[in-house]
Amino acid sequence: MQAAIKVLDMTYVTSACLMRLAECGSITHTSSDSWLAATSDVQLVLTDSWGTGSTGTVRDIDVDASFDMGLLNRGEWIKFVSLFFNAEEAANAAFNSLSTTLTAATFAGTALESAAGTSPKVAFVAWSSWSKSWVMSNATYKAEYVDQAGGVLAAMPAPTAGVVSYSSYDNTAANYVDVGALKTALRSVNVLIDETVVYPGSPETYTFASFLTTFNFTAADVTSGLYPFLTANAVYREDKTMNDGQYGSFGLDWFANGISQPQLVLNDFIAALFPTSTFAKAYTTRWLRNLGKNEPFAVVESSQCADPTIAPICGGPMSAGLAAPAPPSGAVGLQAHVYALLMLAALLF
Repeated sequence: MQAAIKVLDMTYVTSACLMRLAECGSITHTSSDSWLAATSDVQLVLTDSWGTGSTGTVRDIDVDASFDMGLLNRGEWIKFVSLFFNAEEAANAAFNSLSTTLTAATFAGTALESAAGTSPKVAFVAWSSWSKSWVMSNATYKAEYVDQAGGVLAAMPAPTAGVVSYSSYDNTAANYVDVGALKTALRSVNVLIDETVVYPGSPETYTFASFLTTFNFTAADVTSGLYPFLTANAVYREDKTMNDGQYGSFGLDWFANGISQPQLVLNDFIAALFPTSTFAKAYTTRWLRNLGKNEPFAVVESSQCADPTIAPICGGPMSAGLAAPAPPSGAVGLQAHVYALLMLAALLF
């Protein structure tokens, strides 16, 4: 339904085809200062409960997939969006495929865990410039990813004055004000996910050296053997796939497809938790970037759009020159192929 989008703040968009539609004028890029005027002629404005992109009119509809903590719960929001396009049947098929793929990935993670005879321990940690603390998070969706990938989250600490605190509204985030206490807590962690936000929004500037500085790790710590995630080169960030920043800042796919495609994100975690497995050796992560191995970014650009329905919208061939795509393998790929053919038929006929 990409062609139904008329106005969008493109700053953080990570879809090559939406970028293409914006370039050819099918989508109008605008930001908050002119949002209300730009959306005056549209029938529906998809926003969220934070009011992102809201117009303050009856046209506003909240889509809060990221507030829905369960993995399947997040993916199920496709059903809600489909209601506005009479596309419930397609949405149900997409969700069923998502659910089946997620279940299969969970079985794979469990099998690797059983074969290894151990559950890798994972910690999600970020430096917060706002609270001036190192925040360890065990949000529900993170716990699900780790559990279904065959791992276990690092235990959350008890609140201790001057060392660890919890906010009154979030008991899933422990704020370490003492970095020494944090480092002690991380000594049994096998995989660390560094979620530190990079300002002014330039992920490519954040390196393994940045991580060491942010968490007060020394060269001696790296070689000490006290930190399994340092010994195994298992420090990751969720910023591997991002846009090209052409609208003033960089958008991370983690906050887009990472929410709507949990069954695929799970594969990233399986590969990170069991890096020596046959699965991991044949798999390239999409969202998790290994800092220690200096993995390159996967930058999304409009030229990568391969959807055959976009060409006619943006001035490409409409008939003879528009070839139907060859069906890719796998249930998800086949489903995407069917959708592309349906949209192509709608445009041509």
